[in-house]
Amino acid sequence: MKKIILNTISIILSILLITHISLLCFGVRFFSVKTGSMEPEIHQGSLVYVKTYKSPDAFYSDIEVGTDITYKLNDKDYVTHRIVTINEKDNILQTSGIISNAAIEDISYDQVVGKVIFTIPVVGYVVRICQTWYFWTMFVLVIVIVYISKLLIKELKKK
Repeated sequence: MKKIILNTISIILSILLITHISLLCFGVRFFSVKTGSMEPEIHQGSLVYVKTYKSPDAFYSDIEVGTDITYKLNDKDYVTHRIVTINEKDNILQTSGIISNAAIEDISYDQVVGKVIFTIPVVGYVVRICQTWYFWTMFVLVIVIVYISKLLIKELKKK
């Protein structure tokens, strides 16, 4: 029974990994939503998958007012907001969160990562945790402890 459960988990994780890598190959990136500005449609902690574009023309032909996009705010922060107005001539978009008190921001096409194509609630929290040094330190520590424990149990059984 234990072997069946482990095999099932391995298969599910493999499918998820292959799917994720395939999406990356087709120009789809993912981001964790850090704030609740897109509530109630995109929840804080959701994982958003974003279709990237090779040119401004391709982007502008695929979006309209009301489209959700992800853009780069600064060197390390990304924002997912809804397009409020489009000024294609000047390459300027105005975006805003869905909640009523969200500010309208002007962004240029150069900041745009792409269009949100789907979201997965809660998974963004897991992704953010997995991106921390603390998680990886604990992960390696657990593996080392399990390995040493198995070696000790094996040696104790010999005696």
